[in-house]
Amino acid sequence: MLLLKALAPDYVEPDKLRILDFFFLFPAEIHAIRQPDKKFKTAFQSYAHYEEMTNPSKVFYQVEPIFNSALSLMKSRGVVVNERSRFADEFIGLDYEKVPAEIKELIESAIRENADLIDFLVKTLNKYPLRGVDGLKDRTKLLPFKNDRK
Repeated sequence: MLLLKALAPDYVEPDKLRILDFFFLFPAEIHAIRQPDKKFKTAFQSYAHYEEMTNPSKVFYQVEPIFNSALSLMKSRGVVVNERSRFADEFIGLDYEKVPAEIKELIESAIRENADLIDFLVKTLNKYPLRGVDGLKDRTKLLPFKNDRK
C-alpha cells in the first residue's frame, strides 16, 4: 500500500509493483539491477538489514503468496482498484480515501522515513517498462522476460 501511495495517482502493473516492493523490502539487492547509472549500485547498501542474498529470485518467488494475499485483501476492501488498459493488461492503483486514518498515518511516516529509497523506486525504477529487453523484468532478472510482448 505504501508504494501505491507513493505512485499515486498513477496505476501500475501488479508484477511491476511486486518488483518495486521486493527492492523496498531488500534494498541491499539494488546493486544487482542492471542500470545505466552506476551510482545506484551502492547507494542503498546502508539500508541493508540483512546479509546479501545468494538467490534473490528464490526469495522473490517465496514472498509472492504473501504479496498476492495482501493485494487480494486490499482489493476486497476496495482500497486497491483495477484498471484495464486498451491492451487488456491489468493495472492497479490506490483509492486513498478508503484507507483508514491510522493506516494513513503509518504510510505517511514510512514514506518520510524511507524518502530516498521510495524516491529511487518511484522516480527511477518505475520509469522502466515492465516488459521486454531493458524492462524491469530484464534488468532485475526476477521474472522471465524473453516471451514478453512490448
